[in-house]
Amino acid sequence: ILLLLAVFTALAAFHEGRSHALLWMASGLLLAALGYMLQFARLINISPAFMVVWGNVALILSQACMWTNLRVFGGKAARWVVIVAGPLLWVVLCQWQDFAGSIYARIAGFSLISLVYILWTAKEVWALRFIARRPVLLLWLVLIEHALYYAYRLLPFNSAGITWFSPSISFTLFEGLLFSIGLAYGTLIVVRDAIEWRYCHASLHDPLTGLPNRRALFEKGKELLTKVQEQGGALAILMCDLDNFKRINDQYGHDKGDKVLVAFAGVLSHNLRQEDFCARMGGEEFVVIVQADSQTALQLAERIRKAFAQAHDLSVGQLGVSIGVADIETQGHNLDKLLSCADKAMYRAKESGRNCVAWP
Repeated sequence: ILLLLAVFTALAAFHEGRSHALLWMASGLLLAALGYMLQFARLINISPAFMVVWGNVALILSQACMWTNLRVFGGKAARWVVIVAGPLLWVVLCQWQDFAGSIYARIAGFSLISLVYILWTAKEVWALRFIARRPVLLLWLVLIEHALYYAYRLLPFNSAGITWFSPSISFTLFEGLLFSIGLAYGTLIVVRDAIEWRYCHASLHDPLTGLPNRRALFEKGKELLTKVQEQGGALAILMCDLDNFKRINDQYGHDKGDKVLVAFAGVLSHNLRQEDFCARMGGEEFVVIVQADSQTALQLAERIRKAFAQAHDLSVGQLGVSIGVADIETQGHNLDKLLSCADKAMYRAKESGRNCVAWP
């Protein structure tokens, strides 16, 4: 089963454009299969001492690979020192005669090393909670069960040499098999959900500034207008257009122009409230939806204008933005009409000398 899972996970890795994360998972499954084969060889008395050492080395490496799988998937680098530290510690401990000769010492040592990797894996799963919530819950259940099992194995033996429930090696292998299957399937689901989330996020966000794009603006705008119309409240739209942007591109290059766009996106994000919404319409045009009356919207527009004018670290001369404001009190609850009205007000600001705020 583990070998088949390793093959299918490797195929999934290449299907997803050679996903390094899934390749780590496939390696972990392969090592788990190897470790269990060595453990079964030990059961039929094929070099028991050798199998105890190297079978558990393979199993610890397997858990390290599964931890690395989630770490790499989260955009972090593989940490080779940590990957080899557990297996190396196990090999060193097995050179100690008192440790190698005590079944409880071996069980406790292996369980403790495994618990460390399980906790690290849980930490990486926690970092993925915003990308794929339901699959992450599945991974959490798998990891909690696995951690509790190994924590239980740390309980000391009684005088008879067994605990109140001493799991046999067959049961231990069965539990390990279930853990590997659960983690593998859970990881595949997380990968699928995360890819879907990234595609969805990319379709609704501008890749340069990170702000929502035109499509997201119309979706969110209609949603907010419907909410305001049903529940009451005020709403205004700010149409922002950066002044002399073509001159910046022509004189300083498109790279500098991109930095100006990113800087203005930062100004918007810094000055807006949590309930407000901003998006890049395209080019040097940005739109802000403010859940407030016209007076508050005008004050916000002036604050944005001043903040952008004070961004002197871009070395492109004086920066300015012309802003047009429209609200539902005078223009109604039609998004297209609000945008058109705000756009006309913005052009009025341009005609008034640029770097100012205009109202219809």
